[in-house]
Amino acid sequence: MGAVVQQLGITDCVFVGWSLGGHLMLESFQREEVFRQAAKAVVIHGTPPITTVSDVLAGFIWTDPAQQYFSQAVVTEPEATVAVTAFFRPRVAEHPGPYAPIIAEWTQQFLATDGVARYIVNHNPFGDEVNTVESLLAQSSTPIAIFHGREDRLINASYIEGLVPHIPTLWESSIHYVESAGHAPFWERPGVYNELLDSFVDTVFDW
Repeated sequence: MGAVVQQLGITDCVFVGWSLGGHLMLESFQREEVFRQAAKAVVIHGTPPITTVSDVLAGFIWTDPAQQYFSQAVVTEPEATVAVTAFFRPRVAEHPGPYAPIIAEWTQQFLATDGVARYIVNHNPFGDEVNTVESLLAQSSTPIAIFHGREDRLINASYIEGLVPHIPTLWESSIHYVESAGHAPFWERPGVYNELLDSFVDTVFDW
């Protein structure tokens, strides 16, 4: 990501990362000076900051049957549907209603994903450099906001709450929850999500 930032000449940017995108962003923030310099602030949602295997075990809700498919190299269409349906609040699995078209679209995108890459990313998420979550976030002066869908089936909110004391630049010293939303709050509650994001950006730039 640092190379992209450098190539595009990005400065004073608020970077927003969702789920795996949030993990990639945090890794770039940790490893790449050019990325840190370009980041005016950082927003993550659906992303439990993790740096160790124990973090992985604590940060995700492993009892949800959809979890197994995110690291499986080969998936069937029904399995892919189970996986993407888990992005939304639990009731959607039984009553998809207006969610049906986006579930169908995301299912096809899931099936088109490189299964080997999916397997590798999920079985070796840390590479060869591992720092603690505390060192990753506590030593930064960059403002960070964490949003979280209240009904997220995949991420353990209690784990993220436990990190709050270790993030001195966390916006309003709290996790900002989006009610009636799961792992994809920007899709389920776009108005609420955008309002949160706008408020954070306004705070960062002091407009």
